[in-house]
Amino acid sequence: MTRAAVIIADALDTLATLVGAFALWLVALAAAATLALHALTAALWWALRTTGRLIRARWTAAPYAQRTARACRITALALALSAAVSATYHPYYAVPGLAGAALFLAVATYYRRQDQQQRARHDEARRAAVMDEEALAAVPCCSVWRHSDGALHWPDCERRPRAHAPH
Repeated sequence: MTRAAVIIADALDTLATLVGAFALWLVALAAAATLALHALTAALWWALRTTGRLIRARWTAAPYAQRTARACRITALALALSAAVSATYHPYYAVPGLAGAALFLAVATYYRRQDQQQRARHDEARRAAVMDEEALAAVPCCSVWRHSDGALHWPDCERRPRAHAPH
């Protein structure tokens, strides 16, 4: 064998060894990346699930209109951030994100107003119930009523309960 053939054979053998080592390294790198991706995905899933439980516990107590308003404000914030990132490429790329953010803020404002009106109606109903209870408080009609919490009355009492009324 000539010297050139030996050099070419050694070069091909070295190249085959390097390719084999590179392929092995590439497989190991892919396996490590896959494991890291799985670990990252599991950690992210755990964080989202835990956060979801915390948010769900707080959000389920809130009325529908308040939950919807919050969700719309969060979506508007995400769209505004997306528009800010898009504006770094070209200013016109931010227009759809800003338009979507404005739309979601308008919807959030509508639902917030609905929630405030609903809360006002409930407060008004509670105040009316308290006022009715105070206005319709029982007035003692006789000495027996005072001592028996209204259960028994004299036969001649004018304010007897219906159960004791003559038939």
